Amino acid sequence: MAPKVTTAAKMREPKIIEFGFDRGSVSYTPRQAHFDVSLYNLDTRSCIWLEVPWTLGNNDYDDGHDDLEDDVLIKIAAALREHLDNRAPTAGDPPQNFDFKVKEYGILLTAKTNSAGTGLQSSSHHLLEEYQLPSPINSKTVLRSELTEIRRLFYRVDLVEYSPSLSPPGSENGNRAAFKYEHSEARKMWTEIHILARLPPHPHLALLERLVLDELTQSRLVGFTMRYIANKPLDKSRPAFKLKWLRQLMQTIDDLNLKHGILHQDVADRNLIIDPDTDSIVLIDFNFASRLGLPISTSLYVEGTREGQDDVKGVAAFMYEYITRDPALGQDYALGEVDESSVMDSAKWVKHPSVELDAEVAEFYSELKTWVHRRRTGVQLTHYTQAPEHLEWPSIQTQSRAPRGKRGKPACLFLNWGRPSSAQVDPTRRLLATGRYADEEEAGQAADRAFAAECRKISKKRLSEASRLALSDVLFLSTVPPGRRVLRSGAVKRIDGAAGSRPATKGRGKRAGKVQGRKG
Repeated sequence: MAPKVTTAAKMREPKIIEFGFDRGSVSYTPRQAHFDVSLYNLDTRSCIWLEVPWTLGNNDYDDGHDDLEDDVLIKIAAALREHLDNRAPTAGDPPQNFDFKVKEYGILLTAKTNSAGTGLQSSSHHLLEEYQLPSPINSKTVLRSELTEIRRLFYRVDLVEYSPSLSPPGSENGNRAAFKYEHSEARKMWTEIHILARLPPHPHLALLERLVLDELTQSRLVGFTMRYIANKPLDKSRPAFKLKWLRQLMQTIDDLNLKHGILHQDVADRNLIIDPDTDSIVLIDFNFASRLGLPISTSLYVEGTREGQDDVKGVAAFMYEYITRDPALGQDYALGEVDESSVMDSAKWVKHPSVELDAEVAEFYSELKTWVHRRRTGVQLTHYTQAPEHLEWPSIQTQSRAPRGKRGKPACLFLNWGRPSSAQVDPTRRLLATGRYADEEEAGQAADRAFAAECRKISKKRLSEASRLALSDVLFLSTVPPGRRVLRSGAVKRIDGAAGSRPATKGRGKRAGKVQGRKG
């Protein structure tokens, strides 16, 4: 039986990501007695789906356990990554169907991928005008097809290059920038885009530089760029830590929390980076940020205050783990499970032999303790509107859900996000942020428009169904197994209208018959 995973742990899903995959949907097909499992290949931005034997699933369907979400999925992802990595460099990208062995279970699984040259196709991006961003940032736009991919940096973040005419004046790294995008659930970026576009310039934050629009309509926001910092996050670099960096981090958190009413909620070494040009610390990744005092919106994945993940505890836990390397906590801890009183126990602050600091541990601890005490005993804000320079932006619930074309009909916009694997990129050709080479871009856009036209020719029965769901609810129309579609909820729905489900057997708890989609 898989152990219970906390909300904080699921939110980051570090183990699956370590193998280069993101978790998709999991549904059960009663007749064939197997799970339909989809994994998203972060390198190629494409979907891989598997039929996993029912016998590998949990037999306990209480609310604390999700089928195929822990050890089983991790072992499958590890075996799949090993298979893909062991392919000969000259073999090209994986074929549409291939087998790989999961040694731990002694089984052979068949994987199905997208056809050559295609990847995840999304339709959920909002119009730029819906964000109601302030000037001048609302006019600083660039098309996805105007960005050249240089290197793949992190989870859905690439190093890209602007054309010379688009390079920001005075940029430290010339015409290079970090491009962050969300190819599936675009609404997840709603809060982050607003925060990074509306905060004033700050020396310890990487704010929004340009808004990236789709190349087909040139009106939908698919991501954004921010200044590129030529360094690795602290979880990868682990440099000798300076006391001034701690002071800078504490001041940055004060500015966010007390001045602007913003909670970062994921302060950790993986989201901190040292700018080599200024020798200062920079806080990145506002994936889980929120305005203070808002209830968490699980249905929209937009924002909300997460219990036990306030930024003061985040700084304390980060500094304690960085200095002590306490194995009981571990580098990949879940902040929601951290006991603040434990990490602030002075007796436990013993520097690990491999750690280098520019001051004594006692100085780090003293400054941190003083700051934590001030924050815990000082004026406590309960709502972001109490902050003197709080940020406001329109609610995503008020925005139009479906792309609209002429006469109010669904516009059927589907962006292709597929791209060659890192090992298969042709260094002699210019690869664009669209995932296509520059010499293929014109033909690729024509194919995408043709695909959109085909969507508009759906039969009356299918169109009627689509209108009930809202067409934008179909996120990956061409990347799910034949005869199924993935709904906005994450559920896998059969074309005939019956959602994939587990057999409703007595004693299987509340979750019996429920399709488990992606959470987080």
